[in-house]
Amino acid sequence: SAVVSQFMNKQVVDVYEELTNRSYSSCLDDGHIFTFYPLHIIASNDLSKAFDLLGKNQNFIDARLQVMGIELGVERHMQDVTLFYKKMFCNEKMSRSNKNNKCDKMASEARIHSRMMGLVNSIVFAIVSFDHLSVYSESNTPLVAIQKYNCLKARGLVVVGAVIQKFNLWNISMDCFLKALQYLKYADFPSTHPDMLRIMRYINTATLLPLQLVPRDSPQRIVLKYADLLRRGSISGVPLVLSSHPGHAIVPAKDAFDEIAFYGPFCILGIGKVYDRVLNSFLSFCFFMF
Repeated sequence: SAVVSQFMNKQVVDVYEELTNRSYSSCLDDGHIFTFYPLHIIASNDLSKAFDLLGKNQNFIDARLQVMGIELGVERHMQDVTLFYKKMFCNEKMSRSNKNNKCDKMASEARIHSRMMGLVNSIVFAIVSFDHLSVYSESNTPLVAIQKYNCLKARGLVVVGAVIQKFNLWNISMDCFLKALQYLKYADFPSTHPDMLRIMRYINTATLLPLQLVPRDSPQRIVLKYADLLRRGSISGVPLVLSSHPGHAIVPAKDAFDEIAFYGPFCILGIGKVYDRVLNSFLSFCFFMF
């Protein structure tokens, strides 16, 4: 049951607290602590302790990236951050379930926003200040080591930027993408490199462009090439190519669906080049943010 699970996870947390005394380094790696310890804390429903670890303890975050590597460590960290968000969202919603007070709702949203800002700022700081270059220098020339180092930092920032869009932290998301782009430019990556193309796609889809309503017959209107098929009810396998803008289509910003608690899966869309990823129309169990 949930009570038993919460109790068992708390036992694991107590053991690690006694072992570490809340001080962390790569020497403590037992194959479990840096991968699953935050998960145990969240599962024990101690969100205050989880926030202290994920949002305030830079020693833990730095050791996690050192042990797991930047890319894998950041991915795991953002999974924990996402789980923290869902748990906090549920707790906040339950605490005000019997209230219909606008002020309470605004205060709850402000608390969630403040916590998420703290968590995101901590992992971004850990990535940009990560200085274990020796890990990548052993089997590479200094130049190759620096390029690999910058590339991994860029990938870590892209992971953070992509994940936090579901928390509506769009400005910080864009900052992450721009920082990632700078790292790749420092490493002299060509504009055609897959990592550069990936970052530019994220930047383009996260950029807020002016939207203007135009008359139905305006030359600036957006027209779907296969609109007739969609009107006839063909909802599967129809590419959302634009006849009004040759070479462009409605494309997803990411390779997979995100999910919002209590609402379900969603996909962030934008208008991009056809060769990016032409979006086939999805079934109606999901909704889109466009």
